[in-house]
This record gives sequence, C-alpha cells and structure tokens, in this order.
Amino acid sequence: MADNTTGISESAKQQLAAAMGSNSPVKKSQSVPESTESRVFAIVEDATGVDKEELTSKTTLDDDLNVDSLTLVDIAVRLEEEFNIDVEDEAINKVGTVGQLVKLVEKRLG
Repeated sequence: MADNTTGISESAKQQLAAAMGSNSPVKKSQSVPESTESRVFAIVEDATGVDKEELTSKTTLDDDLNVDSLTLVDIAVRLEEEFNIDVEDEAINKVGTVGQLVKLVEKRLG
C-alpha cells in the first residue's frame, strides 16, 4: 500500500494514528505536553495548508494566509475542540495575527 500522506501535518497524522489505536511509536515524548502556541500553530497549519514552520506570531490571517470567513470559522471550531473552550464570533473576528489567536486561547484557558 502506498504511503500518500503529502500535505498532512505530523500532528494530524499522530492524532489519526492515536484515534485508530496505532501501536506505532510517536516521535515526541508523550509525557511532555505541547505548548499552547504549538497547538494553535498546528491548527492554523491544518486549516490553511501553510507549514507551521513558516508561521510566526506576526503572521497575519488575512494578508499572509488569505484566511476567509469560512476558514476563520473552521479555525474557531478547531480551537474550541482542541482546548475545550468557547470562542465567540465577535472575538475571533477581531483576531488579526496568529499570535493574537494564541493570546485568545490563553485568555480563555485562564
């Protein structure tokens, strides 16, 4: 069987493998949780297709990533699911950069 996983982030691959009950070793140590920033970057990567290595806290959602309203809603839903938080439309619509997304999540986490 061909391994055609081009364009799928490592994070998404690991989540899928975990959901399917894979016994494959995970590259990262499972005892060390990912940072909030890393998890937000992974969500933005998955939603936009832009590698998280290319993202910075100053990367703009509209100009740099061409995020439209549908993609922004997708990001908000992913953030809610990943972090078990509520992200209101008003709050997500005020976000202009990836760094502001991270701050929004951190604020909701307390």
